[in-house]
Amino acid sequence: AQDLPYIKTHKTALLLSKRLANVFFTFPGHGNILTPWLEGRLEAYSKLWQREIEQCIESHRKEFESRVATTLAKHGSAGRLPLLDWPLVRCPLAKEFFAFIQERGQT
Repeated sequence: AQDLPYIKTHKTALLLSKRLANVFFTFPGHGNILTPWLEGRLEAYSKLWQREIEQCIESHRKEFESRVATTLAKHGSAGRLPLLDWPLVRCPLAKEFFAFIQERGQT
């Protein structure tokens, strides 16, 4: 909640989230393990995503390179694409990358 200042304005939600964290993520001798648990999940998901993306791109490298080049030519200038603020959903290169992974990630 410290990273999300707007949560502090919702006292009831903050109180309930702390109670839930204490009920489900506090263990005798270990205390509250919510943060290490979340970090472990993120690390595992990150490794899984990386492996899947590497396999997908390797299997379809030529198509991926072509789509990236087309996107850069369409939206970029001199082979460069301006960086956009978060969220990346507005970034043409990120859109193309996610579309490619969605289309080819299962093959």
